[in-house]
Amino acid sequence: MNPNPNSYLFQNINRGQQQPLTPVVGVVPTVIKPTVIHSNGGHGSTNLNNFVVIQPQYQQPQQQNPYQHQQQQIYQQQQQIYQQQINKPPSPNPIQQQPQPSTPFSDYLTKIFDKFNNFSNYHLGVDLSQFDKYEVPSQREFNSIALKIKQNQHIHTGLMPFILATEQYQPPNEFNKVDVIQYYLDGLLSLLVVKSLSGEKTKYDKQIPLFIVKCKSMIEKLSKYLQQQLYNSSNNCNSNSSIVLQNQQKNNPIINHFNKELDMIKNIIVYIQSHEINSETSVYFSKTLFSLLSNKGYFWTIEENNENLKLQYYDIICTDLNRLVQSNAKDNQFKYLMGCYCYSYFKICQGIHNIDSSRFISWPTQKSFDPKIYQLLKSSLEISNNNFVEAFKDPISGSYMWLIYAKTCSLLNYEDKAHIWIQYFINEAYDRVSAASFIQFDPDIAHYRTHDWFIEIMKSIEDEKKNRLIEEQKNAASIASAPITINNNNSNNNNNNNQTITYSGSPSIHGNPGVYELYQEFKENLFLNGMVFKNMNHDTQLIGSNILTDLNSLHPPLQSKEVEIAQKRLDERLELYMLKNSKEIPGDGNCQMHALSDQIYDDIGHSQEIRKTIVDWLRKNKDFQLPNGATLNQFVMSNNWDDYCDEMAKLGNWGDHLTLLAAAEIYGMKISIISSVESSSNFFIEIIPTKIKKEKVLLLSHYAEFHYGSLGLIHNP
Repeated sequence: MNPNPNSYLFQNINRGQQQPLTPVVGVVPTVIKPTVIHSNGGHGSTNLNNFVVIQPQYQQPQQQNPYQHQQQQIYQQQQQIYQQQINKPPSPNPIQQQPQPSTPFSDYLTKIFDKFNNFSNYHLGVDLSQFDKYEVPSQREFNSIALKIKQNQHIHTGLMPFILATEQYQPPNEFNKVDVIQYYLDGLLSLLVVKSLSGEKTKYDKQIPLFIVKCKSMIEKLSKYLQQQLYNSSNNCNSNSSIVLQNQQKNNPIINHFNKELDMIKNIIVYIQSHEINSETSVYFSKTLFSLLSNKGYFWTIEENNENLKLQYYDIICTDLNRLVQSNAKDNQFKYLMGCYCYSYFKICQGIHNIDSSRFISWPTQKSFDPKIYQLLKSSLEISNNNFVEAFKDPISGSYMWLIYAKTCSLLNYEDKAHIWIQYFINEAYDRVSAASFIQFDPDIAHYRTHDWFIEIMKSIEDEKKNRLIEEQKNAASIASAPITINNNNSNNNNNNNQTITYSGSPSIHGNPGVYELYQEFKENLFLNGMVFKNMNHDTQLIGSNILTDLNSLHPPLQSKEVEIAQKRLDERLELYMLKNSKEIPGDGNCQMHALSDQIYDDIGHSQEIRKTIVDWLRKNKDFQLPNGATLNQFVMSNNWDDYCDEMAKLGNWGDHLTLLAAAEIYGMKISIISSVESSSNFFIEIIPTKIKKEKVLLLSHYAEFHYGSLGLIHNP
């Protein structure tokens, strides 16, 4: 069954456009009732000491945080601007005003319910008869969906929480079972959020439990279908792929995701009835409201064209996120969310007041618009930037977060930081050319286009594009001249003259030129199996640890039990992800240099030259600054940089984390390290150079805290 988005469902549900609501003079914005967040995540306790009470949105918070004053300014300025636009002076004490019996959300509630009910009838049918006709995603589609879930992206839109869409979202051409369930869950979440804000607490109470039962049934059906698909796939693939599939199915990310969302729906129902809500559910509530208000990128949107009327409801989101940041000071995920939200709020206000980024940046000299609006916009950016700075103390592999931070730095004219993080965003991308194109035309960064560093970045991208074209032309010529090979199943001759096809794109790996797709698949499989990527460049805790050897520490003898266990653990990881040691690397104290030499030159004979090049670079760059502001010399235990370099120059002295950072910078190539560390979730470490000169990735193994190997991907013909 292949329903088309242009069918009845998407053409006729709620297509009668709602007239924009005109603010009425004298009507006071609705005061939101207090929210109660259970401090330990439960709902059963009645001890008031276990709850954090969130006051109504117009009341100052009881707890203070470093950005409290700025956030209060944003709210006050927002309200002044809003009130001016409806020709009413600000209320001297809005908290004492009584909410009106009817709110815009009352109208929205009926329309969202009708749209949801029509969706249910069309795609689910009676007793889920329609749902049963939809296909199950293929294994490739399954992996793509699972990756989005792992990266905290929406299954359909690809958006992260509190990120604005750049264009209007369009439903898929063909639905599958996962599509239907995700749309259904989104619709039910939206219905409950609007119901909560409408003040009509009991409306649709009889229908909602039936919706939940249908949801649970669809998830159970999907789980059975996926198990059957896994069984079929396991019988038709090689042993390594089978292991990966089985690992994924043990904790099926799609089923877990849907069950989690179903739990959030139940928790929001509890919130509507009792105003008790835990932190995670509060985030779901706020991100659903954000999606409803921000229109683009969301199917279950509020069809309301009056952005000024919506503006007051964004403060509900800001208040909740602010409280979550305060009450979960050690959990940086809320700082990341607050950083994303405040940048998005800046973009929303930009649109409402018709102020593009160039006008905002030039305001200190030209003052071309109201200073109150400027302060509102600037404060939003500063709060976003400050939250990212705090959150980056616990780094994550989220390059889009890096980009938003870079954009706030750019808009606030923190040029050095903007330069570093723009560069890292491009270099971390699978396809640097596409990432650079995205940067090149971004209006928030446009004022840097004439700066030397920006021109240099774009020049390196142009050089990369030229190299790709040359490589593609060579491949085309090579394939055209290659002899045609006919496989004879009866032949005992195992020699094969098949030409290896090189894929265009980055990066390539030693041992198998141009295996970009295999490398990407390898990283995706790591991520799907719960891997946490570590970027050494901005993780001071990782750099300061002994994971990648402490030069002066004692290590177990080569035949110790610990080494055998570490070697076995590493071998299992390499086999699982289709990796292999390209050759034996001598354990003479120079193994890191040997492994780098083998990766760069396909020969370990250049290790002494590489050591000298690295040490020369280190001598000149002790103050080299990492993205988090730390400098290299901070990580030398003796605090004497010259002594450290003198020791590292001697043959037989082990390379460490600093020599790897130096190698990445010198040769302009990413370094990926697979380690034998006991942790099953963070054994993959990446080093991303400031400037990438070659697409090739240097792939190393590291085991037992003392030996490096040179890796290649196993190419499956």
